[in-house]
Amino acid sequence: MNKKVTLAQLQEVVQEAYDQVKTNTGGKNADYIPYLANVNKDLFGISVCLLNGQTIHVGDTDYRFGIESVSKVHTAILALRQYGAKEILDKIGADATGLPFNSIIAILLENDHPSTPLVNAGAISACSMVKPIGDSVKKWDAIVGNITDLCGSAPQLIDELYKSESDTNFNNRSIAWLLKNYNRIYDDPDMALDLYTRQCSLGVTALQLSVAAGTIANGGVNPVTKKEVFDAKATEAANLSKQLKSKMTDDEAAKAQADADRKALEDKYTELLRKSTIAEHTARYIAMPGYDEKLARETAEALFDGKMYVVFANQQKANAAYEKKLRADLVKQDPKPDGAGGG
Repeated sequence: MNKKVTLAQLQEVVQEAYDQVKTNTGGKNADYIPYLANVNKDLFGISVCLLNGQTIHVGDTDYRFGIESVSKVHTAILALRQYGAKEILDKIGADATGLPFNSIIAILLENDHPSTPLVNAGAISACSMVKPIGDSVKKWDAIVGNITDLCGSAPQLIDELYKSESDTNFNNRSIAWLLKNYNRIYDDPDMALDLYTRQCSLGVTALQLSVAAGTIANGGVNPVTKKEVFDAKATEAANLSKQLKSKMTDDEAAKAQADADRKALEDKYTELLRKSTIAEHTARYIAMPGYDEKLARETAEALFDGKMYVVFANQQKANAAYEKKLRADLVKQDPKPDGAGGG
């Protein structure tokens, strides 16, 4: 039985959700990018785009905020439009990493591909794939044009945000060049990183994003402009999850082996990290007064393992040893007891 929902009922639900959530003051602005920390935290809006092009919006839906990681979805669609799902699966992948969105460890564990275009590594890789290869200006035009088609109107670059991100994107620089090391970036790494940083700095409204979501839900046809942005069948976007499920079913044994290999690599990396860190701290402690090689290594191991009570106890041992040495040195310099005289 099909039950129809009226526009008025949808508007009522959206308004109710807005009223219920707008007083929530928990959390805080992201501050890893300085610009974001200063955005008005009270801005809030909800926008819904229906497949017939009608929109429902309440609150600050016209405010242009930095699109940030939402842009990954748009560029993934652009890559699908230009290459098709099979090549995206081969060159990037579509598996969740199970690690933070900006993880470097995920690349080390999945060096055969960046895993998914919806984490930083995969999104930077996707930007490198955007055609035409080697032409930053035309690649940027393609990225902005794709977002404009999806949203039904153009985004605007927030220059201050772009500068703030460019000045602080050290982790993403590491990601770009690590991908280059594994041959999983397909254009100049610095160019790909700059394109990714710029696309994250585009200003969009909640209303624009709702239209983009409506375009995706409508099989690639923008419900407002009526323009066909992508052919769901041609890009195989609609069948992507189905392909993945089939692939996983066929390769269960291979996946189990891959998981075991990943665990072994992770254990190896952790052990290497432990050894190098302990060696570094051992050298530092040996250079400090009162520590011999044995005490220095024991303290370094305790520091790495978080056994601070051992670190503090060894510090007292080192202090005692150093005081004993100082007293011994004083005796050597003046072996005569107080008051003793010569004949």
